[in-house]
Amino acid sequence: MGTDEPRWLDACVFLDPTTLQCRIHDDDRYPRTCATYPGHNLELDAETECERVAAAGGGDRLLDDEPPDDLPPPAFGPQALGTTIFAYPDPDDLDGVVDRIRTDSLTADDRARFAGAAVGSRPGSLSVDRDRMAEARARAREVDSWAGHAVREWTERAGADGAAADLDAASRDRLVRELEADSGAPGTPGWD
Repeated sequence: MGTDEPRWLDACVFLDPTTLQCRIHDDDRYPRTCATYPGHNLELDAETECERVAAAGGGDRLLDDEPPDDLPPPAFGPQALGTTIFAYPDPDDLDGVVDRIRTDSLTADDRARFAGAAVGSRPGSLSVDRDRMAEARARAREVDSWAGHAVREWTERAGADGAAADLDAASRDRLVRELEADSGAPGTPGWD
């Protein structure tokens, strides 16, 4: 790991803080973006999460600094519309949302709006199926998963990004179990 001192870092909710493995790797919900990560970052010479974590906590976490040969093209351009880039059909409904995005204070309702627009979007088009959007938005508002619980709980406890966490290994493991595993988070295989 490179350091014994745990640090607070913004990270994907699916990254197990104890094993530092993805909880959904190779699962049917594992996103294609994750499967090719950090290939596009390397190709675009953009910082990777591995490098960011290493800078904050020490060690060398980026195992290969060359993009894979079979890296698909980045989802930029017209092919991204409706698959990576979504158009929100009612801009007047977003009053105040842009400011909340800037201040990192989006609400659950804001996120449900965007999830609904993404689900209702048609690939390659600016059109949105409003029925699908409304159904997805309603489902997103009702969801209370282990991931949402973990994000809320860790956010309340966290210090500044990169700051020492002031947790010994036993306390960290207890919190991971209490905030994630006991709430239904899938496990990881651990390292060999």
